[in-house]
Amino acid sequence: MLRDSIKLKENSYCAIDLDNTIINYTAAFERIAPRFGLPRGSTRHAIRKSFKSEDGTDHLWQEFQSLLYTEGLNYAAPSPGLMEFLEFLKRSKVRVSIISHKTRKTQERFGALNLREPALNWLESHGILGKYLPNSSVFFSDTQDQKIDLILRENPNLFIDDLREVLEKLAANKFQNVWLYSSEESGARCGDFYKLRSMLGQRHE
Repeated sequence: MLRDSIKLKENSYCAIDLDNTIINYTAAFERIAPRFGLPRGSTRHAIRKSFKSEDGTDHLWQEFQSLLYTEGLNYAAPSPGLMEFLEFLKRSKVRVSIISHKTRKTQERFGALNLREPALNWLESHGILGKYLPNSSVFFSDTQDQKIDLILRENPNLFIDDLREVLEKLAANKFQNVWLYSSEESGARCGDFYKLRSMLGQRHE
């Protein structure tokens, strides 16, 4: 896993996951959870655990995600410290990309809604695309395994993701410079980008 201190030098490369890493869906969870009979304030992990215990499958979670990653983008916000972190990388001349496991559309039973275009529109509307990275530096994969392969091919100096399973698969492939971004998981380094910026050598102002 990531060392306690790491330096991203000029011309190095940082890749970041999109959903629940760059994009903070806290407000979207607040809006959507009551439609499924869940209390406001339910966290992502609690919601997924509840759905699995109810039907033993991921069907309810998949339905929830189909709303979260489309309509939910209207309420989503950049994660805490993200914009300052991207500005730090830009000043430091560190190249940035986004690598996301996101299929082109939701399942037919959930309306076959486009998933990638709304995500790109969200990135543009929040001033991320264009200012900090071009559209050509946003990579979508249809499966998690394809995402892992892409990360290994890109070989960034640092990869940031909220899913431990992704980072464990990378570690199994000898890729070590990773950051678990989560405020819920035990052992996670941090759930905001302020601390990461500090650990990279930039004081949190």
